[in-house]
Amino acid sequence: MRQHPVKVPAAFKQGLDKQLLSDEIRYFPELHFLSADKQESDVNASSHNNLCSVRKARASERQWNTINYILLHAEDIYRFKWESCSNAEKLALFNLAKRRRLNPCNTQMIEHLALNGLIKVARGQPEIINHSIAHFILNAETTDTLNSMVRRNQEGIWKSYRLPLGFLVVLIIGGIAITSGESLYIIAASVAGVLTTIAGVANSAHLLRGQIKE
Repeated sequence: MRQHPVKVPAAFKQGLDKQLLSDEIRYFPELHFLSADKQESDVNASSHNNLCSVRKARASERQWNTINYILLHAEDIYRFKWESCSNAEKLALFNLAKRRRLNPCNTQMIEHLALNGLIKVARGQPEIINHSIAHFILNAETTDTLNSMVRRNQEGIWKSYRLPLGFLVVLIIGGIAITSGESLYIIAASVAGVLTTIAGVANSAHLLRGQIKE
């Protein structure tokens, strides 16, 4: 993808965190065109050891300047990467950017995101590849758009399981009716159990929408 050059005041480059900029480029090679700016940044740039999150209010001005500087130059690249993801992948990335964990059983999605250079594994858990793209992800869509993604993802899951669940209900009811003459209460209990499972799936989606608003 071709990156259009962006001119910024020379003084702005002097306010960059040299080490943070170097690490952002190292984890996201598509930012290599910013390598020359490392030489122009202040050689006394502060170290970001033990940096938990540049989004926190206590993050230094130099770190914030560096993140904003990268986004100014790389937003087109990040947007291209974001739009190439499915809705489910976008929701997964959003949750990772909020420092939540993914379901480790979803190995196919995790591998796909890793191959696209969007996540890495640290301390046995997947996380966003660098700080600047995490900041981009948190602001890539409006809350309404994210909630719409959750609804569409929920509908996709329901369509996938609707036929198997319906078939299972028929088998349960038919099996009980054949083997027991006094099966009305058992049938009612079985149907109630299936309905409870479906309600649980819907409630999980509702909780996810609630987390997006946080």
